[in-house]
Amino acid sequence: MAYSPERKAAVIGKMLPPNNMPLGRLAKEEGISVATLAKWRAEARAKGQFLPEANAGPEGWTSADKLAAVIETASLNAVELGEYCRRRGIPMKGTTMKVTMERLGVTASFSRPRVSNDNPFSEALFRTCKYTPGWPTRGFATIDEARAWVQGFATWYNTQHRHSAIRFVTPDQRHRGEEKALLAERHRVYQMARAVHPERWSGQTRDWQPIPLCQGSCRLL
Repeated sequence: MAYSPERKAAVIGKMLPPNNMPLGRLAKEEGISVATLAKWRAEARAKGQFLPEANAGPEGWTSADKLAAVIETASLNAVELGEYCRRRGIPMKGTTMKVTMERLGVTASFSRPRVSNDNPFSEALFRTCKYTPGWPTRGFATIDEARAWVQGFATWYNTQHRHSAIRFVTPDQRHRGEEKALLAERHRVYQMARAVHPERWSGQTRDWQPIPLCQGSCRLL
């Protein structure tokens, strides 16, 4: 059975994002065999059209689809790219972002989900800086003054700051492997105190087992 170019284009349009209509459903709706629809889809893909599998996310696009997306969006500005993504649908948006980032050499950071400008590791260190007793509330007069303060802060952090995440030992003590003996002694003292005054404990004493090496804080270089 012959179909007009207009009918064929309209049916193929239903395969495009954001519709991504499955071939089986489209066949029932249009009265066209699945084999014919699959042939049309293959022909359209060969011509460079974006026709992912139904409900496919970014990982469901073929290499040809991704390459075509990069080529088609390469000359678009931010406004045009946003409109293009809205027109193509969510799968196109996700694929374009991922492929474009890779093309531009942008690598993923340690940012929290959905917060592009927040690095939890840096934020935690900034908080420690600002809550130290010596933090200058009025700021720094010069860049050299700031650098000198940070150098002193790093020394304090490594040698004096007892970090809660590593059982209240200093990063230097952990780095030198001294924490096991220190924590064992604390455990012994706590056990003695509990034996003398059991009424002060409703359960076990504090856990003084060393934190695994893959966790906890590190020294500031």
